[in-house]
Amino acid sequence: MDSTAQTSADLDKIEVAQALMCRPEDCYIHLEHSTSYLTVLTQNIRSIYKNLDAFQVTLDSLKFDSDILVMTECHITDNKSIPILNSNYNTHYTTKNQNRCDGVILYVKKSLSYKVTEPYISNASCLAITFKDVILIGIYRTPSIRSTQDFTESLQKLLHSYKNYKNVIITGDINIDIKDNSIDPNCSHYLTSLSYFGLLPAHRLDTRNDKCYDHFMLKTVYPAKCLVLTNAPTDHSTVILNLMMNLKRNAVSCYKISFNYDATIADIKNNLCDILDIQDPNLAVSLLSTRISEAMNKHKTVSSIPRRKRCIQPWITPGVLRCIRNRDKLHLKVKKHADDQILKITYTRYRNFCHNLICKLKNNYDKKKLENSNKNCKTLWKSIKSICNLTNNKSVDSHKLENISSSPVESANLINYHFANIGRSLAENINKPPFPTINPNLNKISPANSFVLLNTDASEVNYVITNLSNDSAPGSDNIPNSFIKRASHILTPILCHIYNLCFEKGIFPSVFKIAIVTPIYKSGNKEDVNNYRPISVLPALSKILEKLINYRLRKFFADNDLLSKNQFGFRNGISSEDAVLALTEEICYQLDSGNKCLGVFLDLSKAFDTVSIPILLEKLYHFGIRGVPHSFLSDYLTDRQQQLKLGQIISSPMNISYGIPQGSVLGPTLFLIYVNELCNFNLPNCKIFTYADDTALVFNANSWENIKVLAESGMHYISSWLRGNLLTLNISKTKFVPFSIRKTSLPPSNFSLVAHSCLNPTSNTCLCNELTQSNNIKYLGVFIDQHLTWNIHINSIADRIRKLIWIFKKLRHVASKDILIMTYKALAQSIISYGIPVWGGAAKSHLIILERAQRALLKVMFFKPIRYPTFELYNSLELLTTRQMYILNCIMKTHQQLPYTPQLASKRRKFAICSAQNKKTKFRHIQFTSQSSHLYNSLNSRLNVYPLTRIKLRHYITKYLLSLNYSETENLIY
Repeated sequence: MDSTAQTSADLDKIEVAQALMCRPEDCYIHLEHSTSYLTVLTQNIRSIYKNLDAFQVTLDSLKFDSDILVMTECHITDNKSIPILNSNYNTHYTTKNQNRCDGVILYVKKSLSYKVTEPYISNASCLAITFKDVILIGIYRTPSIRSTQDFTESLQKLLHSYKNYKNVIITGDINIDIKDNSIDPNCSHYLTSLSYFGLLPAHRLDTRNDKCYDHFMLKTVYPAKCLVLTNAPTDHSTVILNLMMNLKRNAVSCYKISFNYDATIADIKNNLCDILDIQDPNLAVSLLSTRISEAMNKHKTVSSIPRRKRCIQPWITPGVLRCIRNRDKLHLKVKKHADDQILKITYTRYRNFCHNLICKLKNNYDKKKLENSNKNCKTLWKSIKSICNLTNNKSVDSHKLENISSSPVESANLINYHFANIGRSLAENINKPPFPTINPNLNKISPANSFVLLNTDASEVNYVITNLSNDSAPGSDNIPNSFIKRASHILTPILCHIYNLCFEKGIFPSVFKIAIVTPIYKSGNKEDVNNYRPISVLPALSKILEKLINYRLRKFFADNDLLSKNQFGFRNGISSEDAVLALTEEICYQLDSGNKCLGVFLDLSKAFDTVSIPILLEKLYHFGIRGVPHSFLSDYLTDRQQQLKLGQIISSPMNISYGIPQGSVLGPTLFLIYVNELCNFNLPNCKIFTYADDTALVFNANSWENIKVLAESGMHYISSWLRGNLLTLNISKTKFVPFSIRKTSLPPSNFSLVAHSCLNPTSNTCLCNELTQSNNIKYLGVFIDQHLTWNIHINSIADRIRKLIWIFKKLRHVASKDILIMTYKALAQSIISYGIPVWGGAAKSHLIILERAQRALLKVMFFKPIRYPTFELYNSLELLTTRQMYILNCIMKTHQQLPYTPQLASKRRKFAICSAQNKKTKFRHIQFTSQSSHLYNSLNSRLNVYPLTRIKLRHYITKYLLSLNYSETENLIY
């Protein structure tokens, strides 16, 4: 994965809370319970006097006491006293209520040390509670005033006064629907306004009917969970936030481990020569790993970090420390002599001076850090997270797994057994078909040539070593990549000798077969091992060997054209964007032709883990991998082991009998071979699109009745093949989407598909499971809706762009213009441009939502006012709008697919390079195939781009598009 893709993937991991719905009785299971954690509950009570008793029933069923209860729409009146919940809580309520339905009440545990205020917010009731480094704002906004402009502006002013708080919580009944794909006209402005202050929704689940009115807007440095209860005392759901603050911290000794690489290299320089005489690959690798490990341990230094240096920030100088001490002394004097005005003025000036000095030093430090990392996107993103106080709120917390058994060691062994045997468990539960189900149209290709393992040389090994990542974790041999790269001049000839022995004898060394597995938390109960993803780390020396083999295998497959054209995953020159584009173009073509079209999107459970090794070896033989290469891959796949690392505990080794080796280089390529037959299925009126294990089937017919027969028959063949190859189809997550241009042409409401696993798929009385119908699907990161309007996907991208506003608002103070633009291109532009040839031709009424978010981000980045002219904004920064990026990408992709023919450039109609696409509907006109031809010919007639190279073409088109305003850009499309 390249740096930009990694950065984009990192961005996708930014979230403020894990959100889910549950019953009150189950909340105790999902929430973290600790005296250091904060639990906040919000409820629209619809009159505190009427519904408090019913609400107390809900509280009793929770099995725990919340720290803060926020009651909204309380119907507070002057002639009635506020009810007391119980003796454990203090009561606070609003006094500035606008109508009889208004009112916010806070019930706060007496054990907390806090302060409550009643700030002003236009058209709303509000209470704010502050404690430690957290401020919580409880709000009820009346729905009687539809315009939210005054409310949002006053809320922004209030948040500006709390800008120094790292943890800000806004909760209550805001009466603005922020649910995904909301049609509320106030939603976008409200979310964008709060994103300026780093506040993002902790959940977007339904809280009243099908609307999300009861919010938790959150900016925090702590992990958080948000629960929406399925039953509540009113028509509004109860919402609970659990903030894992970790206020009580135990002192932990800090150590720094360092290696003297130069001394280690000097030690092994004359200690490895005898390995060149060894002809046994296993023995040679074992000696090499042992001697390197011993030399590294010999020159390893473990030093304790003094406690006085652990908490001091790197920009705090000794002079600043003296300044802080003087400030604190002055503060104590002011408290003792409160009436001394001269002392108070002196303290205020000195305090402001100290504060400004610290801010200046920190900004200078951050500037230097960004400048030093501006050429490495991964390092740059680490710096950005540090500057903006961003953390991954999906904490690992694997130490919670230590308690699943009587001792941590036994717990580690049990978890390791679970992960090592998960593939076998799934495979054994598969009901294999009683006889092989063969598709007569299945194309089986067997090459005439056999695969040959050619020897490697020093230059190739050194090239692979040079391209190793520096920050990858070491495997079971504890040899890091950085050392291998540093000692490459010594290790290259020895590794070349060992790898050639492996090629000649068909042996994959046993030392390379041991994986270290670390459980990474996903979601759900942290004490449930099923909620963790096993991440495997293999020895670096093993990965070098795998890369050599992988290059040879891929070249053999490409030369013999063995892999299916329908497989887009892990192949050179083909991306997931191409898979989505091919899929949507097939759908558009069928709809434009007047056919009914239906997509089935398969979900395979643990596909890589359930691969049968005997079946895979048989497929490899069929692909022409025979003799010594087959023996090598057989040895590579068998007798593998893994150990689980749980904190500092390492489990016993466990054998793995199923699955592709996780974390390996060869794994993805071998999986492509395993599922190649599936990609080559030639089903009637069906096309298959696959990216690794993400498979989509697109069926077409002249009626929904016929398409149902075709789809169920095709699914029967597919499911039978999957069961025969020990792959598990997850029926509950496998969905189908009927596509149509208009709502009137959708299938009837009783339309259904059955995934037949019985012997008679044409039977109407079988008990096979039905597939779930959906009006949209997320396929390879793109939301595809049933009418291909792309509004769902555009809204999701706009949400992701809003997440960046807070990041760039902080970065703009420390980053130069060049770094800001580079960061924008790496983070924001990469998000917008992904798959843009697919969805970028959407109606401008849909696209404007994303363009507004894009403009808001750019204006924040460069301190521009909200009314700053859009054309001047993009032109001065030399950045393209979303629509212009679509035009550029369409032309670049079309240009790449066009072979250059000099005769075309000299023909009479030389500018009509691309042939016009036949289309019957206007719907087809806005899709990629039609638009790309139209755009290419149009700009070729103006700029003569056909003879240009890709680099010049991008430069010319970008420069031309920057000269166009909004209307002129839209005229290129329509």
